[in-house]
Amino acid sequence: RLVFASEDAAVIYDFNSRKAITLTARANDRDSLISIAFSPDSKSVFVFRDEAVQTWDVETRKLIRTWKPSGSGFFGNVSPEGNYVIAGGGPIYGKKSVEIWKTSDQKKIGELSNFRSGLFAMAISHSEKLFALAGGDYGLGGDLSLWTLNDPHEIGYVSFGEFPIDGLAFSPDDSTLAAASNDGFVLLYAVNRIQGPEVKPQDYSLCGEIVNEGNKAVYQKGLVQWPATLDMHGNWKS
Repeated sequence: RLVFASEDAAVIYDFNSRKAITLTARANDRDSLISIAFSPDSKSVFVFRDEAVQTWDVETRKLIRTWKPSGSGFFGNVSPEGNYVIAGGGPIYGKKSVEIWKTSDQKKIGELSNFRSGLFAMAISHSEKLFALAGGDYGLGGDLSLWTLNDPHEIGYVSFGEFPIDGLAFSPDDSTLAAASNDGFVLLYAVNRIQGPEVKPQDYSLCGEIVNEGNKAVYQKGLVQWPATLDMHGNWKS
């Protein structure tokens, strides 16, 4: 099976029958679907709506449980082992919130709200020890922060370019974090080197960049360098 969520509906596609079934649809103009993810055993799915997180049974297509985040939804996902759910986000100007629950009892273990700018993307490490958040502001740069999961607190922060970062993914071994920037780059960060915020230049690159050259994607090592200081908005400057 394949699951897919658009703004209007969450859909299950069965490869054997070649049928697409709408699991749940947009309820009103204020409602929207954000994302959908299988549980580890594939027997249920987590549906992330603008104002709710829901669990649905795949076979019966019945709602199992639902809970309501305190903030607006920009992203949501379940951890690889199915032990945690993280949902939240926020616009550049306005409330920003990220909430973390244990899936076993829907107990909230953390709510984060002190963010520098817009919050548009999230990724959970395969080990379930870390998660990353990203966003930024148009013209002021992209933000990326690294957090512990079980006892949520920020352990690293970096920024890049002039536009937000709106896509994140950990490598299978959690050693590398890929970040998609609206500047037109995919940035590759070595996870164990994301610290900070740094206040002095470093003499090594975090990892490298993937850039478009004509019709090819080219990996260029050694392009990501730390600037020296932070400005009043929390952005790096040379």
